[in-house]
Amino acid sequence: MASSKTAVKVGYDFPSNHPRAKFLHSAVALSRKSAPVVMNPDNRIYPGADTIGAVRSGTLDFGWINFCHLEGIAPNLAAFHAPFTLSDETMRTTEQRSRYLSEVNALLEDTDFRICSVMRGADQIICTDRAIDPAGARFAGLALRVPGPGVYQRVISALGAKPILAPISTALTLVESGEIGGAFTSPGAWQTLFKDQFPHVYHMKGLMMITYVLLSRRSDADTEWARLVRSAKMQCVTEKWEEMRLQDDEILSTIATTTTDSYEVLEPTDREFRHLSLMPDRERSVTPFTP
Repeated sequence: MASSKTAVKVGYDFPSNHPRAKFLHSAVALSRKSAPVVMNPDNRIYPGADTIGAVRSGTLDFGWINFCHLEGIAPNLAAFHAPFTLSDETMRTTEQRSRYLSEVNALLEDTDFRICSVMRGADQIICTDRAIDPAGARFAGLALRVPGPGVYQRVISALGAKPILAPISTALTLVESGEIGGAFTSPGAWQTLFKDQFPHVYHMKGLMMITYVLLSRRSDADTEWARLVRSAKMQCVTEKWEEMRLQDDEILSTIATTTTDSYEVLEPTDREFRHLSLMPDRERSVTPFTP
């Protein structure tokens, strides 16, 4: 093998039957031709922000992490995922995705970390246990699970709902507690985790596009094993953005045609749009990239 490292440890925190998992496993298969990659070593999951600590300590060499958790180490990154900012159009080409990585890394320059790949998380949806009245209170007062802090919490609060934090790996425990009436999530996570509990799906298109990014230690950037893994992740994950979009479109189309679930596209009300527009993330000094 081209790498002298005995094991390159890569973590991710979402279910292995999540639609996105197949892309990660394709990257592992390609990486193993030249580097000894181990996914979630010892079958241990580092949920959400715990991934940052695992990468920092060397327990993991790379960690796929929901972008929102990076706000904890570089607050200005919130601007990248402010409402109606990131979209499939702004991430459509290889050049755009490369620029995204470069601009995020510029804001991580004062940290021990860099990101070396990006995965389309999803244009987020809201799913609930009972149908809402689109012309009435909508989400006001509704307790909704969010996968992370920061911009997730601020978006849901701007809609009048109450955000309850639970990373994807612990979300079912929260659902079973009965504390929430729905979730702010991806179509893939809805299909994998929330379909039975929250059959009513609402899609405010463009409200919040989230990504997963591959976190690594800056000090390892020039190693041969890191270069080999980065190459495989770019090829098998980052460059599959359009395929991932089609995955989600298929899930949403299926919801719309079933009798047990419901799917509705919503436009923000004037009040919701005003509150979303006033979110501080949109006023930070960093300017989100443009297509």
